[in-house]
Amino acid sequence: MQRFARAVFLVSMLLISRAVADTPAGDLAFAQGDYAAAFRAWRDAAEQGQASAMVAVGTLYDTGHGVAQDFGTALYWYRRAAEAGDVRAMFNTGEMFDNGRGTPADRLEAVKWYRMAAKRGHGRAAYNLAVIYRDGDGVPRDTAAAVRFFRMAANHGIAAAKPNLIALHAPVLPSPPLTASRPMGLPGRRAEAATVGAFSRFQQAALAKQPVDPDALGVLEARLPELLTKAKEGDGMAAYDIGFAYEHGAGVPRDLVNSYIYYLRASTSPDADIRRPALDQASAIEQQLTDDEHADALGRMIGNAR
Repeated sequence: MQRFARAVFLVSMLLISRAVADTPAGDLAFAQGDYAAAFRAWRDAAEQGQASAMVAVGTLYDTGHGVAQDFGTALYWYRRAAEAGDVRAMFNTGEMFDNGRGTPADRLEAVKWYRMAAKRGHGRAAYNLAVIYRDGDGVPRDTAAAVRFFRMAANHGIAAAKPNLIALHAPVLPSPPLTASRPMGLPGRRAEAATVGAFSRFQQAALAKQPVDPDALGVLEARLPELLTKAKEGDGMAAYDIGFAYEHGAGVPRDLVNSYIYYLRASTSPDADIRRPALDQASAIEQQLTDDEHADALGRMIGNAR
């Protein structure tokens, strides 16, 4: 079974240092496909030694977005960031050595960097280590180590690890049950009219950053499936509503990463009355995200765009 490759998984990439941006302008540029603008935003910070920007610049060279593709330069930036302690860069560096991208393949060097990333909780690094030890690929075969790393990967959400554990006759730890909120609906024509009015009040209050009444939040919960569809179709107001729902845990578990993503989508709306508050909210959420959460947000956006 193949290992996870850097070229396939862009979720380890691209976060801009809080020191060089007060708004998510660089993120927005990348999400909109303006890779040259994203490169300009991150290059100076990388040259000043900021690890997160080094990962970003390395990824642009790795994928050839905004710059000429150059695996050697990509590895240079990944390794600098990895040596500065960035876990995403540790995985990227390991993958480059694993697959001989920008350097001759070196399995032992790959294992070194994968181990460093796995110790920091990087699930894909743990998975790759498990495959290497299971197959004895450049290292002595070690089934116990393979089981240990497959289990670590499974615990960090890597679904492919579970069938490998079963194949190795190792128990798979049960996943926690998923919970979902029950939508709050209001039947009948009168209720439908009340629903429309309450939802309109919610949208006005949310855009104006005013308190939202409980009835309006209930309507928001009931309309989430419809709003998700509209947001995917490019409806800026729907994207704002979903961002609000994730920010406040209204009908969905509170998730600032998804909130940030949907506010960013809303900030591309041609309607300035939506665009301005959406960008304000995205900026506020961005300041609350950790570096790992910020990288996760960008990874999800890239995955959704493919």
